[in-house]
Order: sequence, then C-alpha cells, then structure tokens
Amino acid sequence: MVVELDVDWLSFIIAALAVGVAVWSAWYTVRVARETSSMALAEAHQAAQAGTYQRLHEALVDPAAARGRRKLFMAARLMEFPAPDHSDWDEVNYSLALYDTLGVTSFKD
Repeated sequence: MVVELDVDWLSFIIAALAVGVAVWSAWYTVRVARETSSMALAEAHQAAQAGTYQRLHEALVDPAAARGRRKLFMAARLMEFPAPDHSDWDEVNYSLALYDTLGVTSFKD
C-alpha cells in the first residue's frame, strides 16, 4: 500500500509538471507570436506609408499637375480664374486635389 501511494504521488507530480510546462509553453508561444505580428504590422504600415508618399510625389511632379499649378498661379496673379466648364478648370482642380490628398495623408498619423 505504501509503495502504491508513492507511485501515485510521483505520477501526480509528473502530471502536474507536464500541465505546467504545457501551459507555460502555450503562453510563451502566444506572447512571441503577438510581438512578431506587431512588428510585422508596424513594418507593413511604414512600407505602405512610404509607397503612398512616393506615389504622391510622382503625381505632384507630373507635367499635368505642373500645368495646373502654373495656370492657378497665373490666374491668381491676374485675378481671372477659369470658368468651371473650361479645360483649364480641370487642370487646376487636379493640382488642388493632389495637394488636398497630400495634406490629408500627412496629418493622418
């Protein structure tokens, strides 16, 4: 009877240790996965932001945008702005929309 009791206690201790190791292992795995996914998410956000700024820069230096800015500058100097049905209106509007988009993305974060 004494030998059986010792074996039962030994089995219980080994089982309790196994459960403890399993719980710790699961906790540690979740913690590491959470840290890794947070870092990956931050890197993806930075890459997306850099891509957005690059695309906006390319759009801002586009000749069509430059024409619109030039027409807006000249219209402001003369205080004679194009009518909404004029083709110059679309070029000016395109340039202003690019700057509006740049402003929104700059202050978003």
